Amino acid sequence: MKPSLRLLCSVLLTAFALSGCAEQILDSASKDPAPSVTSGEESTANTIAKFSTSEGLAPQPSDVVLANVNAALPPESQLKGISRLMPIRIPFSAPLGNLYHDNGSWNSTAGDQLKENLLIISTDNFFGSLGGLVNFDNQRISPIPAHDSHSSFPDGQFKVVYQDENHDLVLVPNSGTFEDNTTYIVVVKSNLGDAQDNPLSPDILTIILTSPDPIVVDGKIVNTLVRELVGDESDGGIADATVYDNLRADYSGIIQGFCT
Repeated sequence: MKPSLRLLCSVLLTAFALSGCAEQILDSASKDPAPSVTSGEESTANTIAKFSTSEGLAPQPSDVVLANVNAALPPESQLKGISRLMPIRIPFSAPLGNLYHDNGSWNSTAGDQLKENLLIISTDNFFGSLGGLVNFDNQRISPIPAHDSHSSFPDGQFKVVYQDENHDLVLVPNSGTFEDNTTYIVVVKSNLGDAQDNPLSPDILTIILTSPDPIVVDGKIVNTLVRELVGDESDGGIADATVYDNLRADYSGIIQGFCT
């Protein structure tokens, strides 16, 4: 594993497919879209990039949100994608570096740190890069407001970028930021850091979904963390564990692509 890629793969990865419709997910996703994780995670001294928490938060848009929303909907109402205009929300357990100065102007230093450590790229561009020299600088969607051009990356492609009072990093896209019928990968590097310049840590579900090891083998849950997470369900958790294993296969495949 190349050192420059180790950090890229270490914290949080989410993928989402855009369909240009299904705004109803904005309402559905607010109703506890992700399962709780095992206890103790919230009390850690490190800042965590959250994929699932006891509050039911998850990066939105994301496959985890879609899977949980669809599980509660009849087949004819299930969603195949989300709106390309839906803001990306990435929960953290504590503040990141201030993106704005006290006078409201953009903090270019913090902005450059964000651009270096938050990768947004379509799977078309990502998979087209595998097998050769990976250079995402001209392919990535720069996670900064469109008015900022102080960077070696292309100008920002979002209306606004901020961290709210709940420590969610929110990126509001412009109409041309994302394309319909396209899947995008979002990766947060651990050295994005928090307000105290400490590196970020992954939460438990991130560790599960990016693992190369299967969750279900021969109809049995072999991952101890997942068994603790879903084992109290009426079917022993096998249905949810299978959903997570399918997601894990996709996510870990992407991770291995970055890290090989």
